[in-house]
Amino acid sequence: MLSFDNMQERPIRGTQDWTRHEIVLDVPTGATNIAFGILVAGKGTVWIDRGAESVAFDNMQDRALGGTQPWARHSVVLDVPKDATALVYGALLSGRGRVWVDDVRLEVVDRTVPVTDLKAKRLEGPANLDFEL
Repeated sequence: MLSFDNMQERPIRGTQDWTRHEIVLDVPTGATNIAFGILVAGKGTVWIDRGAESVAFDNMQDRALGGTQPWARHSVVLDVPKDATALVYGALLSGRGRVWVDDVRLEVVDRTVPVTDLKAKRLEGPANLDFEL
């Protein structure tokens, strides 16, 4: 497990439509899970991507945090390709507010932990074009 606590003094402050902060992180062998502690005053998310050749992505779009929230651990779980050497992770804030990210951990989880990869949930083509339920 890789763990660090370096963003405590660097909150993201939103004064525009959106603000982000990102860090490139070396991938420990076999790592598949990154977990964040996040405090939000506004609408914020954390995200992770493999970078330029994106093969997995989760920005918590389907579970975004809004309003003032207490500290809580939020996980982003992705299958990391064996040849991946770096991941890009960060925090995104929509509009005004602040986001603090603290106590970041990158850890290996077994295959029974479901991935949160939004790319895996994308449709291959148009769907429900007749708006029928």
